[in-house]
Amino acid sequence: MLGPFIASALAFTLLAAATPAVASESEAAETPEPDAPQAPAKSHDDLLLTAGAGGFGEPHKTGGILSFTALRQKGLLGYGATFEYGGAFLDYTTVTAAPIVGIFVDGPRSVRLGLAAAGGIHHYEGVDGAFIFSSDPGASGTTPFIGARAIAGAEFGGKARFHFGLQLSVDDDLTRTRTPYTYEETAWTSPNSVTTSHTVGSLRFGAMLALGTAFDL
Repeated sequence: MLGPFIASALAFTLLAAATPAVASESEAAETPEPDAPQAPAKSHDDLLLTAGAGGFGEPHKTGGILSFTALRQKGLLGYGATFEYGGAFLDYTTVTAAPIVGIFVDGPRSVRLGLAAAGGIHHYEGVDGAFIFSSDPGASGTTPFIGARAIAGAEFGGKARFHFGLQLSVDDDLTRTRTPYTYEETAWTSPNSVTTSHTVGSLRFGAMLALGTAFDL
């Protein structure tokens, strides 16, 4: 009579031992794994080359401008140089060359935001020169300036990325020089020598759309 009882007890014991294991496997299968930690956004460590086109304005004149900028950025620090060629409508042309250095947002590489100081030279040709009714070529001269550049852009790609953005500028010449010169007046009159003067130097603001490429270093 003990045989069936022992067999039943043994079967019950084995079933009780197996049930927690099955339940544990079921719970393990249903319990979601914790999300893997996301890697922090990679900082910029690259070289950005851009070409831009836009316009500028000063108290009494407006014009267009072309630019080329090379920027080396590593984390928060950015430095490089900018070169610009522009012209006021019906007036002077100007060439700008300046190193730049500034602070940039240390965020995802798809976004680039920064503000940089600039200091260099402006070279002017034909300031306040005549357009039609005189032979006056205008004054020429070179002035030192200080200014700032704001750079904002989006980038697409991997180690080599396409850059599309906006660059804002403000430049203030450190001198306003009244420059005298003599020229030969030939328009509408018999040739005669004329001496005159115009002021070289100004405060101006600019805005440009910029396209370029960034390369990881």
